[in-house]
Amino acid sequence: SFNHIAYSPQARYIAVVRNPKDAYVSAYHFSRDTMFGPMMFSVPDFLAYFLDDTFIFEPWGHFTNSYWQQRHRPNVLFMTYEEMKKDLPGTVQRVADFMGVELSQAEFALVCEKSSFAYMKAIDHKFYPGRIMPWSSPNGKMMRQGKTGTSSELLTPEQQQHIEEHFRAKLQQMGSDFPYDEWFATH
Repeated sequence: SFNHIAYSPQARYIAVVRNPKDAYVSAYHFSRDTMFGPMMFSVPDFLAYFLDDTFIFEPWGHFTNSYWQQRHRPNVLFMTYEEMKKDLPGTVQRVADFMGVELSQAEFALVCEKSSFAYMKAIDHKFYPGRIMPWSSPNGKMMRQGKTGTSSELLTPEQQQHIEEHFRAKLQQMGSDFPYDEWFATH
């Protein structure tokens, strides 16, 4: 979270938040491949862990709220994974502007290419941290699908609703005005 990093007014901070239902699916597959392997939790047990304040990758609500509260600082850029997926060229331009970098047309095209899911999937081995535990997969993948809105592949509608209700309540407990329903609620 923003509270756990050294802050400098000269630095630039980019926070990317993903729909927590999709973040759960991603964390599940990552944890299965890199840490737990055949000893992976069941989907419901991992969901309970994902919703717990002790979740290893930091609870979604804490991370989201900590950066949301800083979004007005001139050196903080708050984005969602979903908006990045929807408009990669717009995202590249937004980040370049935020960083104060002017890109030629060729540089812009190259950054877009190397930021694409297809490119990152092709060099997945550069992202995979390798075996964290002796029983984890030696050939796991970091870049799985790169899609949004696919949480139903693992989660029932009731589990998806539970995630939404949980994080709405957590954000409310923290006094956050993060617009969860506007960005992530199932309609």
